Amino acid sequence: MGELLIFNERTVKAKGLNRENKVNWEKVKSYFFKDDFENLKFLEPVKKFDLQKGRLFYPGCGSDILTPLIYLEKLFPSLKEVLMVLLDENNFENSIKTVLDEVGVNFDEKMNFYW
Repeated sequence: MGELLIFNERTVKAKGLNRENKVNWEKVKSYFFKDDFENLKFLEPVKKFDLQKGRLFYPGCGSDILTPLIYLEKLFPSLKEVLMVLLDENNFENSIKTVLDEVGVNFDEKMNFYW
């Protein structure tokens, strides 16, 4: 039987920035198809890049905030700050806020957060 992912959007209020966020990895896994999450392990042997600050443009992002965050974490472990531009035809801001809240990441009104 195939897998199905359903994203239920809800209104989430900004709780402010918190460097002590504890990401709930079981919740993160629930936002991926099992094989897709397992395949992220193939990023481990990839050469790491020493980058302190960067920018990421993600066209067609939909409600996907987790994939770019995991890629950034694995490929750029020294990254301290990144400006992410998530672009889609539809407004997925509430979906993204829901995902961040579900996995334990607080954000402020401007969508700044610590991963």
